[in-house]
Amino acid sequence: MKDNTSIGDFMFDAGLNFKTPLKNGYVLSLGATASIAQNLKANRTLLWENFKLNSFGVDFSRDTVEFRDKEQGEIVLPMSLGFGVQLAKDEQWLIQSDIRYTEWSNYESFRGKDSLNNSFRVSLGGQYARDARGTTFGQRIQYRAGIYYGTSFLNIRNNTLSDRGVSIGFGLPIRKAFQSMINIALEAGEMGTLNDNLIRERYVRAVIGLTFNEVWFQKRRFD
Repeated sequence: MKDNTSIGDFMFDAGLNFKTPLKNGYVLSLGATASIAQNLKANRTLLWENFKLNSFGVDFSRDTVEFRDKEQGEIVLPMSLGFGVQLAKDEQWLIQSDIRYTEWSNYESFRGKDSLNNSFRVSLGGQYARDARGTTFGQRIQYRAGIYYGTSFLNIRNNTLSDRGVSIGFGLPIRKAFQSMINIALEAGEMGTLNDNLIRERYVRAVIGLTFNEVWFQKRRFD
């Protein structure tokens, strides 16, 4: 079976952010995102064939079951909602939590539905720095840790697949820069289930990233 699908359309998401200072240097931030169900224009070429082994053990196409060339249709992406909250203290530490929910059970492709589950993911994390505006390298290092849990949209043999894990990381300041960082993280998790002879995967991931957050084109007043 060969299925080549091309999608060309616009997608729209909406978001809100609210930030307010509290007493004693605390800052509370709230955020929300939403994406309504959207119909995207698509076209596909579909080819189903029957295969048979010849006397040399090589597969060859015996006949064509179905062929659709450049079929026009729509793909329905489901509604998705997200919410987050963060509490910070004087740029020294912060703790935040996020949750996202997506109605994959309403997904459609060319008027066909699949046995998908609604998915969600919740995460909790924190960050600490001795002095984010300090003058030494050690003072400005950011220490991070987090945990997460979620369920996949996949439904295999009536089993919902879950994903859970923990992560730790560091933000290493770049010399002579104020907010630019080299970000290093290590994540360990588990996904899947052993029910009904399925597979449970245990994984470790290492991530390295670079963040630039500086004023580059500021005109100098003095040389």
